[in-house]
Amino acid sequence: MPPPSNDPFAGDNATGAEAAATSGPSSSGADRREAQDVNQLRQGSGSSEATPLITANGGPAPATASRGSGSVVAAPPEQQSSTSMCKVVLMLACTMAIALAAGIAASPFILSKVGGLSKAGSEQENPGGGSAEEVKSTTSSAFLTPVASAIKPLISAGGGDEVTDARGEVQDYLTFDGDYDSIISQGKSQFLDECSQRLAPLQCLDVRAGSIVVQVAGLASVITQVREALDKVGLSLPGFPQLKVVPSTSGKASTKAVTTAKPKSTTPETTGIALTSTITTTLSDTGTTSSKTQTATLTTSTNPFPPGPFECKSDISFKAAKMMDKKGMALDDTTMAGCPSLINVNWPHTKENISSLRLFKSWDEGWSTTLDRKYVWKQLRDYVWRNNVKVLYGTMISCSEEQDDQDWQYVRELMKYIGSEYAMGLAVGNEVELIQYKPNISRKCVDGMFSGGYFFQKLASRADDLLDLEGFEDIPLTTVMGGYVLAGNPFINTKECGALAFLKRVVERFAGRWVFTWNVYPYFTPEFQMDQGIFHSCNQAMMKAVNFAIPSQLPTMLRDFRARMKAITGQDDDIMWLGETGWSYPMATTLNTAMRNCKPWSTVEMLELYYQNFLEWDLSLGPNVMGVDHAFYFSFRDSQNFGAHEGFGLETDCSSTHCKIQEE
Repeated sequence: MPPPSNDPFAGDNATGAEAAATSGPSSSGADRREAQDVNQLRQGSGSSEATPLITANGGPAPATASRGSGSVVAAPPEQQSSTSMCKVVLMLACTMAIALAAGIAASPFILSKVGGLSKAGSEQENPGGGSAEEVKSTTSSAFLTPVASAIKPLISAGGGDEVTDARGEVQDYLTFDGDYDSIISQGKSQFLDECSQRLAPLQCLDVRAGSIVVQVAGLASVITQVREALDKVGLSLPGFPQLKVVPSTSGKASTKAVTTAKPKSTTPETTGIALTSTITTTLSDTGTTSSKTQTATLTTSTNPFPPGPFECKSDISFKAAKMMDKKGMALDDTTMAGCPSLINVNWPHTKENISSLRLFKSWDEGWSTTLDRKYVWKQLRDYVWRNNVKVLYGTMISCSEEQDDQDWQYVRELMKYIGSEYAMGLAVGNEVELIQYKPNISRKCVDGMFSGGYFFQKLASRADDLLDLEGFEDIPLTTVMGGYVLAGNPFINTKECGALAFLKRVVERFAGRWVFTWNVYPYFTPEFQMDQGIFHSCNQAMMKAVNFAIPSQLPTMLRDFRARMKAITGQDDDIMWLGETGWSYPMATTLNTAMRNCKPWSTVEMLELYYQNFLEWDLSLGPNVMGVDHAFYFSFRDSQNFGAHEGFGLETDCSSTHCKIQEE
């Protein structure tokens, strides 16, 4: 349940148009792949009939009222794909031969490719993720005392600016306080059936965790009336405990249509926004002020995208996802700056909720976006609160102390705004070891970063600042490093990159609070070469890179990282996170290994295989080795890396309604 409201943005409407995409430099990749040259360095119960809350005419509901007038037709069972072989012929034609050559005798991830894909059939559109079979109702009889309600008679649709179908139906979400796993998980179908009868003529389409979130469909006016009634009396169902509603952050039904028709007006409204040039005067809950405030008025269009929840559409689903409570998504700058209301609720192609996010930064004045920071943060907070998502915050380390401190100010304000109960940890710096290879970096910066102690001093300072933030005093601390640090034993320790000395200091200072976090991208591994022979193929590299079996590239590198961690701490069970991994389609312009000449390397089929295998990976690294404690996948949408396009997104941009991975 969200913490008590202390919202300085309460009542704010969207203050800017969510841009279709951002064109500025992307920080969620800026420190990951700083320049093309750096890529060669990185990878060394039954149902009971419930009484409706309201009746169609707005009067009292009789105890034996039936379900409302609407119905949901169950979709046919999902069918196994008959075209999978065509999509992965390059990989599957030589699976066994390559597996033997690469030492991968049995790869359940690759070998399950043919049978692992399924079409979504003719399921109705359901952004909340519930299946049609779970939506269908069953009928039996039970007595439920009618709940007195002051709801007015039902009104017909037609007022306002909602985008509706002929019946004026929209979809929205009702959030109730409670633990989903203990109350709902074993009786989801029964809950949806009783809920639909209780809230008739609304239909309850899906229910999921965070705390208990119910997706409903019906007239917007009815949703508003039901919400008002639930605020007063809660939700009573025969087979479940009384549920108390969590107040909506919006206070009205969303306008996402079940079947859309042309809006009444296609001209966006404009709003004058007062923007300040300082970061200490914009949030009233920080208690800070500034004497150097410059105010300007910016006129922007209102949000053209529907409010969340959002799911990209696809006819492919993956059903064998594992350990999803220990996996999260790294939030790209395209989504953060351009369409924060379109952060996916579920992992694409699954019905698994996303439970953690990694933020690279909280705000960047250099982002090319028309959105106001307050609006972006409110959308992010609503997403985190509604879906009970944990956040790994990131703050930058660069050659500009002024910019680093300003970034940290933003991060602290966002952390306080969202709340400590949603904090997973703080990452200070992202692949700082590669800062020496950035263009136009001074020798003074390079010498001062590790040898001069700037990096460690800033990390220690950030930890000290957390002592003044209630609830954040002892959250886990980390920095994110990549394969370049493996250039020494156990880690590189030069004047330009004293990773070993740095890690020894932080382990000594923060002990068990410290988390080791590594970025591993088989996509960029420089050791992969084209196959020998007249065909000049790249099958062996593809098999080792896309596979998550024990001998493959990613598990091998992570085992190496864990062994080297032990050389510092003497322990086998240090906490270890995978900070990022992913696959680019189309080809990343920053790819400059031999795999640029491998035509299948950057195809959608390889993206599909890598993402599916990530979902099915159980985070293990082999016998007698502790696995990964948490893993992040990059990313929702494609992004720019210092102006260079990279296609690591599972969706293309903010205007995309479909996932990249499709059956056809």
